[in-house]
Amino acid sequence: MQEPPQQDALARALALGVLSDATLGDRLVVRARHGDGAQDALGTLTARTADTVTIETRRGPSTSGSPTSSRRSPCPRHPRPDRVDPDGDVAAALAAGHRRAVAVPAAAAT
Repeated sequence: MQEPPQQDALARALALGVLSDATLGDRLVVRARHGDGAQDALGTLTARTADTVTIETRRGPSTSGSPTSSRRSPCPRHPRPDRVDPDGDVAAALAAGHRRAVAVPAAAAT
């Protein structure tokens, strides 16, 4: 559904305000129009011109024009390690394909 022209202009003005206050290296979420839809980019601001912004995402750089919204985003949380039961073997868990494994004391397992 298309936003009314006044709301669209207000959202764009707010997005441009956030982008103008941001410094290179800030973590942002930027939504921009692409064809009939929109595309979000979450990552680090690496470049900005009068017409475009470039966000370095996990999949590579994303250059957007016509931002419809933007906001600062907190740093990503570090994933918690996999848990292994107290009788389990951490080396076996790592060999089985778990990215991280820790031994859990018997008191914490209950």
